[in-house]
Amino acid sequence: MHPLEACLLLRKIPQIGAIRAQQLVVLCGSPQAVFSTDPTELVAQEMASIEEHGWRCLIWGTPDYPPLLTLCSDVPLLLLARGEWPPNHPRIISVVGTRRPTDYGKRMCQQLIEALAPYNSLLVSGFAYGVDILAQTYAAQLGLATVDCMAQGLDRIYPAKHQKHLAAILAHGGLVSEFLPSDPFERTNFLRRNRIIAGLAHATVVIESGKWGGSMITAGYAHQYNREVFALPGPMDAEKSQGCLHLIEQQLAQVIGRPETIAHSLGWKTTAEKQSIKSPPALREDQKTVYTYVAQHPQVSLDALALGLKQSVSQTAALLMELELLDCVQSLPGKRHRVC
Repeated sequence: MHPLEACLLLRKIPQIGAIRAQQLVVLCGSPQAVFSTDPTELVAQEMASIEEHGWRCLIWGTPDYPPLLTLCSDVPLLLLARGEWPPNHPRIISVVGTRRPTDYGKRMCQQLIEALAPYNSLLVSGFAYGVDILAQTYAAQLGLATVDCMAQGLDRIYPAKHQKHLAAILAHGGLVSEFLPSDPFERTNFLRRNRIIAGLAHATVVIESGKWGGSMITAGYAHQYNREVFALPGPMDAEKSQGCLHLIEQQLAQVIGRPETIAHSLGWKTTAEKQSIKSPPALREDQKTVYTYVAQHPQVSLDALALGLKQSVSQTAALLMELELLDCVQSLPGKRHRVC
């Protein structure tokens, strides 16, 4: 096939625009190669690269896939993971913010991570400059597990300056990405990465942000996924406070009044506090199971509850209704629940 013929044919194919056509040409090597390349050869190359690096494949619909992500409608079919981290951790927090935090932002970030430490939280971030890498560093220093969501294939580290943090990350957690080594590294990757940051966690925390930017997009995804959002308030005339103040003003985020606000609002309990939880003796066994799970996971959504108990949504909803009538469980906005 002549290169001109291949270009004209690519233009005629529905749903293939200029950007996608260029990506196909880069992937295959030339316009005519797009129509002559065996797709199985490309797949074999990707599989060989994955096996060579020893990355884990998290496939949607399998037990290894992060359960909170399965509740989101736009998640990737495949995630690649490097390192070890528990995808079904019961207390996951995403922390995002400006790339240039103030001294106040840095100080509050450290205090918030320290407040989460007694709950053995899993911290998710984006490996970016500023708040992201600060939160990850503080968490690693406290021995907390961390997951960094990458906007490129796991074969490269960006920003390159953060290579020095890689050993600490892998010692306490790992990296995750939906991008393959052959995928182009584009600005839009960061937007796609942000939905993973929000979807992996029970709640997202924004520590200083302008009114526009990646942190606000991540908070928007978290709100869309019916996850809790927390925002750190700051001076009304400070540029880096505008995003957080907007989230609070629009009632899209809870105010972080003190470092302990997040854990208390989510109803998280330390090991000692959990051991004191007791089920009401008058409940049936199936009711006790639901009651105990809600007590240990306050503000849990109906979908997450059904997923955690491995039973149907309709069955779970019926048991919740029975517990509400018994004044054992209380419904909250956003189809969430907590014990009375």
